[in-house]
Amino acid sequence: MDPPADIYSLKTISEWKCALEKSLNDAANFPLPMEVFKDHADLRSHFFTVGMKLEAVNMREPFHICPASVTKVFNNHYLQVTIDDLRPEASKISMLCHADSLGILPIQWCLKNGVNLTPPKGYSGQDFDWADYQKQCGAEAAPHLCFRNTSFSRGFTKNMKLEAVNPRNPAEICVASITSVKGRLMWLHLEGLQMPSPEYIVDVESMDIFPVGWCEANAYNLTSPHKAVLRRKRRIAVVQPEKKLPSSVPVEKIPHDLCPVPQPDTTGTINGRYCCPQLYINHRCFSGPYLNKGRIAELPQSVGPGKCVLVLKEVLSMVINAAYKPGSVLRELQLVEDPQWNFQEETLKAKYRGKTYRATVKIVRTSDQVADFCRRVCAKLECCPNLFSPVLVAEVCPENCSIHTKTKYTYYYGKRKKNH
Repeated sequence: MDPPADIYSLKTISEWKCALEKSLNDAANFPLPMEVFKDHADLRSHFFTVGMKLEAVNMREPFHICPASVTKVFNNHYLQVTIDDLRPEASKISMLCHADSLGILPIQWCLKNGVNLTPPKGYSGQDFDWADYQKQCGAEAAPHLCFRNTSFSRGFTKNMKLEAVNPRNPAEICVASITSVKGRLMWLHLEGLQMPSPEYIVDVESMDIFPVGWCEANAYNLTSPHKAVLRRKRRIAVVQPEKKLPSSVPVEKIPHDLCPVPQPDTTGTINGRYCCPQLYINHRCFSGPYLNKGRIAELPQSVGPGKCVLVLKEVLSMVINAAYKPGSVLRELQLVEDPQWNFQEETLKAKYRGKTYRATVKIVRTSDQVADFCRRVCAKLECCPNLFSPVLVAEVCPENCSIHTKTKYTYYYGKRKKNH
């Protein structure tokens, strides 16, 4: 055991030796109980010998798969694998491995899976060829029986989302997208990094990947993706159902010159078609069986104007938070759709009794469909069509919702549900 290179110069060799002996004595006197460690299956014996060649993910830079060699065999369970580097004075990258270690592969794995193999540093040839390289090194390939199953993908596929450790900053966990899956390796794109990073490689059984929601469930900070923003400073509405909010909350309000009032032009297009008008939360309107009247009263009087998807997503989030059972509202919102809509799928979430629920909801993207979308949502939630809409209700609702009982609304919308 050696101290880290960065602090090696702080003590003499004899001082480091004493420090190590003291640490070993302390560990022997105060060992951690075995129950704090995860149970592991017994390691199987390996069949590697010194000098065998293989392919390995470079653990220091897990963006590359490189030729590698077995450089030490410690016993029938452990061996050392070193990334090949042909430069005479190079500092070699070595890894302690066993027969089932992640990231070690038989030669030609990259070729068979259509993956780029990074030649060793200092390699002089134009194109790397394993046959020529083995002949040049006088080395044999590690046989396939040395490796674990290299085609087990565990169901991961391209475009799936997850949470993953940033290899350049292991304390950071980021939103990640799977860009490719080859056998048991997958390539991840990390979102939200300050500095752009290439896609990095992990095994499907890596301990550095987590399902969506893991950080939230474990109170760990998640580095979220950066949203594209306009040059002008914008304010974003915050859902706070427990507190009284301002009467009007702009959501990513677009500068006036970029979001004019929709006007037809000679080309048949409409300016500002993606700009949502101001939406009103009409507190006096009937709130239906799903929504809590008291929580509705605490919502801001209006949201927007701004981009349609952003404004509507904010309103729907407020509605979810104002529900008796947010999960039920989330389930109903999933059913609001129309094949004629120009929509965008967005993920909404709800918290209820310590659990977090998520659902994908279709939200319209253009201003001409906003009114219809709002009425469809209100119908699904069995509340007044004007509870939230582009229409401001001053004293009396045009729907006369105050004279309807809950039974009548449930009956009316129940019939509509059956008919549709």
